[in-house]
Amino acid sequence: VLGFFNIYEEVVQQYNIPQENIYNCDEKGIQLGIGKRVRAIIDRDQKNVYNVENGNREMITVIETVCADGTTLHPSMIFGAKRINASWGRVNPCKAR
Repeated sequence: VLGFFNIYEEVVQQYNIPQENIYNCDEKGIQLGIGKRVRAIIDRDQKNVYNVENGNREMITVIETVCADGTTLHPSMIFGAKRINASWGRVNPCKAR
């Protein structure tokens, strides 16, 4: 890890890269319908409890971006789709294209 930061610092100084041009992005995948709390009433002698899932395997990816100067971009969400839906662009506070 120390080797990475030594090279990083050297490159930033060599090319005079300002903090406002350095970003870090991270993503997290979320599977819809999984992880909900479930309550079950079972016979006390029953050894296994089974849960029926709805079969939904839709994934959403959430992306966060933080700048080295401390500013952040709004989180972005990526939904799986086969076609672009025109309504997705109607509410566009970031003016994304």
